[in-house]
Amino acid sequence: MSPSASVPAADMTRTPDAPTADPPATAAPAGRAAEPARRAWAAATEKAPTAALVTIIVLLAGAAGGLLLRELDGIKSDIADLEADIGGIKADIGGLEAEMDARFEKVDARFDKLEEGQQEIALTLTALVAYLRADEGLDAALSGHVPSTETGPGADADPQP
Repeated sequence: MSPSASVPAADMTRTPDAPTADPPATAAPAGRAAEPARRAWAAATEKAPTAALVTIIVLLAGAAGGLLLRELDGIKSDIADLEADIGGIKADIGGLEAEMDARFEKVDARFDKLEEGQQEIALTLTALVAYLRADEGLDAALSGHVPSTETGPGADADPQP
């Protein structure tokens, strides 16, 4: 190698990491076959931002749908918990009703005993009143007055001795 050999100058306008708008090199023969590949490459690079946007929208919709399904599942479990609580409350109410019925039966039994006692008291009072009237009649007869057995307007008048 000789020092006079020239090295081709590097293209300073292009960076090695920058994408190129040119289609990739293919082994296709030059001419008409290369033209469709260039058109396809151009169409793909034009639609790339739109495809990325559609992908992002689809991913966001999928995430929103997943969150919605998760919330609906949570609501279903909450409803199931509430139904279980209601079932427990109904069972508690049934037990409470049975307990109250038993208490009312005890109160009814006590009232029945009181009514029996009242009837006994009424009979005792009736016998006492009859006894007192009998004593009044006896006392009146001994004093010379005969009590009247009539009832009505003239019953209060003393009979003649």
